[in-house]
Amino acid sequence: MQEITSLQNPTVKELVRLTAQRRARQERGLFLAESPKLVAEAALAGVPVRTLYATPDALERYRDTLAPALAAAGEVVAISRPVAEKLAASRTTQGVFALCAIPSPRLTPDTLRPDGRYLVLASLQDPGNVGAAIRSALAFGCDGLLLTGDCPDLYGPKVLRAAMGGVFRLPLFAGGTLPELLAALQAAGIETWAAALDRQAVTLDAAALDRDGVAVVIGNEGNGLPPEMVAACGRTVFIPISAQSESLNASVAASLFLWEMRRR
Repeated sequence: MQEITSLQNPTVKELVRLTAQRRARQERGLFLAESPKLVAEAALAGVPVRTLYATPDALERYRDTLAPALAAAGEVVAISRPVAEKLAASRTTQGVFALCAIPSPRLTPDTLRPDGRYLVLASLQDPGNVGAAIRSALAFGCDGLLLTGDCPDLYGPKVLRAAMGGVFRLPLFAGGTLPELLAALQAAGIETWAAALDRQAVTLDAAALDRDGVAVVIGNEGNGLPPEMVAACGRTVFIPISAQSESLNASVAASLFLWEMRRR
């Protein structure tokens, strides 16, 4: 088995670049998954695993968990503990990583179903919110999640970690502008609702989102959706909250909308 022990190894430098830079991931069509569970999730979902990197003790400790990745990986490379710490995107690491190919999208604007129930994230900034929304969308059986191109990268380490494998299993599309995504949804006959803090809007419990052919659009954490985009959606829904609170976290709001879509 090949072994990498030097922090100056060109492979280590390239893997660090893939973890840190969205452009590098896009140019290479590759990303680095970290942790035994996430690596196994990728392999089980059919994501192409090019190389599995692990410290010898981690390979032994997590061998059962890693069985799908070990079977799928093109090669397995041992790494030293200092190399693992260099590659880690978190403060502590379990010593397991996989270099994977970014899979083709399972959802596109052309494959939207007229009876589908979708969530749209527009111009979010926090990768943790994106990952948490993906995790909730998978948990509540959402038919797909669409993100504008300026949202955090789906294959960045923070999104992957927060999504807990959801990036590999939920139909996702990331790209384009909000007007383009709205046009695609509406062309498919899907009713679009803007989530906005508008007391004149329909309340969440009255919107009856638990039906076919509906999408909820959530905007930027700080600014929400621009007025023209709220108008373009055609319908507006808000979550009644205490007057003592200014707003809800974007991923919490997303979870409430997703629950309502599948509640009955």
